[in-house]
Amino acid sequence: MFQRHPNLFAFRCVVVAACLVLVAGCGAEAVPAPTGTTPDAPVETPLTPTDLVATPGNAQVNLTWSAISGATSYQVRRSTTGGGPYTQIATTTLPSYTDSTVSNDTSYYYVVAAVNSHGVSTISTQAAVTPATSPPVVVTPPVTPPPVVVTPPPVTPPPTGLPSGPGFNFTSAPALSNVTMVQNRDSVIIQVPAVANARDFRVLVQPTSVTANGNGTESVNGGTQFCAGVRQHQARGRFVADPVSLFPYYFYTNSTTASPTSITPPNFFGPPPTPWIFFDLDTPPHREIEVTGVTANMTVTVEALDRLCPFPGAIGQNHVNIALTQGPDVRHPDNPWIDASSIATFPVVTKEEVIAKYGSLIINGQGWAGGANVQAIPPVNPPLAQAAPVNPPIVLARTAIAISPLAAPPPPPAGFFDDFSNANDTFQKLPIPGWTYPRFLAGQLVLQNSKWTIYGNGFTCCSPTDGPDGRGHAEAYVESGALHTTLGDWAQDVLSEITMIPRKAAHLNATSYLHVTYEVPSFATSRRYWVVTLCGSSVPGQTLDSTGALKEQIVHSTFFYINTGLNPSTAGWNCLQILNREGNSYAFSNWESMHNIKGGRPPVPPNNGLYDLKDYIYNAIPSISNPSKTAAYTVHPESDVVVLVNKPIPAANLPEVWGVNQQVVQSAVTSPINVSPLQLDNPAGEVAWFYKVDATGNPVAPILDDQQLVSPRTKYDLYVRNNRIIMYVNGKSTLCNDFTTATTRLNIADAAVGFHQVLYHSSGEFVERFTGPDRGAAYHYRYNTPWLDQRTWDNMGFEENVSAPGDFDSRTCYAHASRGPENNEP
Repeated sequence: MFQRHPNLFAFRCVVVAACLVLVAGCGAEAVPAPTGTTPDAPVETPLTPTDLVATPGNAQVNLTWSAISGATSYQVRRSTTGGGPYTQIATTTLPSYTDSTVSNDTSYYYVVAAVNSHGVSTISTQAAVTPATSPPVVVTPPVTPPPVVVTPPPVTPPPTGLPSGPGFNFTSAPALSNVTMVQNRDSVIIQVPAVANARDFRVLVQPTSVTANGNGTESVNGGTQFCAGVRQHQARGRFVADPVSLFPYYFYTNSTTASPTSITPPNFFGPPPTPWIFFDLDTPPHREIEVTGVTANMTVTVEALDRLCPFPGAIGQNHVNIALTQGPDVRHPDNPWIDASSIATFPVVTKEEVIAKYGSLIINGQGWAGGANVQAIPPVNPPLAQAAPVNPPIVLARTAIAISPLAAPPPPPAGFFDDFSNANDTFQKLPIPGWTYPRFLAGQLVLQNSKWTIYGNGFTCCSPTDGPDGRGHAEAYVESGALHTTLGDWAQDVLSEITMIPRKAAHLNATSYLHVTYEVPSFATSRRYWVVTLCGSSVPGQTLDSTGALKEQIVHSTFFYINTGLNPSTAGWNCLQILNREGNSYAFSNWESMHNIKGGRPPVPPNNGLYDLKDYIYNAIPSISNPSKTAAYTVHPESDVVVLVNKPIPAANLPEVWGVNQQVVQSAVTSPINVSPLQLDNPAGEVAWFYKVDATGNPVAPILDDQQLVSPRTKYDLYVRNNRIIMYVNGKSTLCNDFTTATTRLNIADAAVGFHQVLYHSSGEFVERFTGPDRGAAYHYRYNTPWLDQRTWDNMGFEENVSAPGDFDSRTCYAHASRGPENNEP
């Protein structure tokens, strides 16, 4: 999608130099002007600062305000009397200041003024505050309780919990203690402690026999093995650090020649001190196992393993061999990790085939066919996307626990809900609709049951004029109380999509919220991800027909997540989109590159004595051999969330215009408006949510880095008005985005709520996974499903006219302001 820059520092210097020559052209595009300012306006004195916020502390007051274009400094003034007179107490060059010369339990009144060479602005609006030993507690009466966060109760193994009988001969293993569980409607997440040298954990449900082999391994027959797998990462699989302090140094490599094991020497973004050495990222197993289809009390066996559960193949309803028409990537024949031209097909297998090969059904097995870990010497023909061999593990610890679903689950949403508990509500294939402006018509799949209409697009062709060729694959089916979707990417070079639309319209207003809830595995890259949309006509009755199916097509185009993409509605309806994707690899995570949602810089994080945290934000990965230790490394944010609004398109301008080779080009379309904040300086110019923010708007944690999971599913709750969206993740507030301008405020009479699964240009993604040291650790995608995407969905629904959750804090909301023509705005 984006070409790698050979020297990013040099690249940024060139951009800066170009901007110095062409100030008007570069400045407006690189960093939008903060709210309340007018960039490049010929003023004598600076504008008045706005958004002054005073936050009380213990014998101190923290002040923030909006940055003013052209201001060289700011005067901070204080009074103990409301309305003044004010005394100047400080001058600062930043739009923030901490006043540590105050006394607790005394009221203070602050104003600020901006200064430049022409003079001093008028003073800001006054902010009042009273510091105290304990900051005052603001009590907000809860209106709607937030999504429930369940504290896992301890589970005590029953004395005779293991299956017994002539067919059960378990290997000897220490007891696994401190196991907990989180109950759901018809599933349970089992949480296990760290175990030294464990590569995976599994839960055995209703096996028919267990065999202790002579080499110390254990074989299981019958039932189902639910496995934990490893937490997936976008970050590099190796990093460079000081050998004593472990301080990590950010580097890149030449993608045309490098493999995961031959990055020698690395190319640094900045010259590091010497010496330095390579470290391998020691990614531990995930310590949560999701067991689905739990409809009654049962006892299961939990085991810690010395190796990953084998990948049994992508499991579907029917066996399919999907052709690799171009090979994974013929442009890099010098890299043995990419040269997989000997692979002609990769399979989708059935449950019966998995059981016949492995003895039992394996869910979330991630050990690839080439080995449990990345091999130091690449195999001649890498067995990518193939089922792994039978590989019985050594059990390192074991217990048995009793599990059960929620006895009294919370009431489902009143408007629409599906927990997929009715296995008889099967999908029927429908004829392809006669869309007015079809996009990716050939290869389209249309399914419908009593609650859903599901559309598959683009998986066997890449234009309306190309016919189906049988080389792609898409399916959707209900099993074990969940909706399973599978999507293959035709020729590994086009966009494929599955779209799920409830057969009931939703409605928005300006005061109460539409609550949308769903569960889905959250790991996403820049080329495979989920999207939630609200699209609809401004005229009642024009979005869904009498059967609950769409009257016109909703389908995405490549590069749609920035302002060069087509409206997903081919009819030109108003749309809201929220997308979970990989954090852009050029988005630095160092403090100097960050913005808060008010346009200023966040405070410098405290130094803990180990690293210079002013320069880097760290992710810490526990060591497998010693779980008490961690390895620190610095990366770009591994996830982002983009919020987009698509303006309605007049009928006279339909359909929107394609660029050359069907790629969307800048200014070819006019509907998308990216209403997300600019949180990071980024050569790629991406505007997105990379970080959660606190009540002052400052970044506090990566947006979804903790949800890089193939399993378990992540629970999302969206609260949507026609001018705001709030997102909760696993019961915790994650972002709030306001879009209140006349151009972005939604005008939808009947909204089709869309849940989308997208996969495109998987050949390009395959290269990125192997050659980029900053984005190469997506273990499961890289080895097992590089040209296929699978998701399970559950507990999906919506209800109208609800309040925001009781713990929602509107101070975390980003208020979008127009960024001009390049963002399709006035």
